[in-house]
Amino acid sequence: MVLTIFINFLLIFRFRELVKLQAHWWTPVVLIDIVLYFVIFAQMAQEYMVWDKKVLSWRSDLAFDQQYRQKSDDESERIIRQNLDTIVETLESSAGIDQEKVEQEIPIQEFNYSEKMNKDLKIAASIYSACYFGLIKKNK
Repeated sequence: MVLTIFINFLLIFRFRELVKLQAHWWTPVVLIDIVLYFVIFAQMAQEYMVWDKKVLSWRSDLAFDQQYRQKSDDESERIIRQNLDTIVETLESSAGIDQEKVEQEIPIQEFNYSEKMNKDLKIAASIYSACYFGLIKKNK
């Protein structure tokens, strides 16, 4: 990272030299590279500032998937999501996100990322679903 910042500042010196030499074709090319590098640096800084919240969100989503698969009949998706959202809100409201506290509050099981997760899709009985499936059957 430090090397790329150093190279970008060297590009600024190269740009000034090209302006003096009146290199009309290369000057905009170097200027575009300089601007793009600074945009990338700004994006990297922004990602660094919100990284803990992203990891917390990913962990919350994974915990939701695992809890939803192991749920009993009386638990709904909304209740599980509300429970996890309140835990996330309490963790985010503290001064900093402590990784040990996150692991304690939102436990996840060992997870195989190569295994595709199956979702059970349930269709609510409404006029829209009845019309949709009726038209599919009729047009097949």
